Amino acid sequence: MYLTPIHNIFYGSIYYSIIKIIALFYNKIKTNHFFNGNEENNKEKFGLFFLDLSGNVIAIFGFLIYLEIIEFEFCNLNYNSRKSIIKRSIDDVNQSIVCNDVNEEDDEDEEDEKDEKEERDLKL
Repeated sequence: MYLTPIHNIFYGSIYYSIIKIIALFYNKIKTNHFFNGNEENNKEKFGLFFLDLSGNVIAIFGFLIYLEIIEFEFCNLNYNSRKSIIKRSIDDVNQSIVCNDVNEEDDEDEEDEKDEKEERDLKL
């Protein structure tokens, strides 16, 4: 799988979110508390940690949608996805080839009719 620079940029956010979760549980195992300090201070820290972590989860979900790892295939939400654009372009090319073939046949028929008409006119 080929990764672009965008994947690398998003990787940092995902990596540090995972590190925060691991550090939280490591601290719980080591000190028997999720956060160091008194009880009231821990509630504030937990609130900030929860907001930070929930923001990271929402961002990661957005990254997955942006990178088209997650695709929504309902309500025509995948209309501008890479796969849909490629499929529509192939369909357009095939349609134009068919139209050109039909137009060439029509042109040949018109030329044959013109030739026959000229021959008739010359005979008269």
